[in-house]
Amino acid sequence: MDITNASAIVTGGAGGLGEQTVRRLVAAGAKVVIADLASEKAESLAEELGSSAEFVETDATSEADVLRAQMARDLAGIAMRRLTSLK
Repeated sequence: MDITNASAIVTGGAGGLGEQTVRRLVAAGAKVVIADLASEKAESLAEELGSSAEFVETDATSEADVLRAQMARDLAGIAMRRLTSLK
């Protein structure tokens, strides 16, 4: 499956399995929102991965937090589509 230019949210994306999922998605060409409460680790990971990853502090049990993460994901997807259409 080709996920180039897709956008995703990974809850718990700052460590362990979540971090590895973020890394694999970015390596495959996706834009990823790292949704986690571990802000220091998540910010570091997002900085390392550059423009393909964004950290949004998210408590996955909070509807408002999840909606913010979804908005970030949607905006990342829009940005990727615009950049792709400029080629």
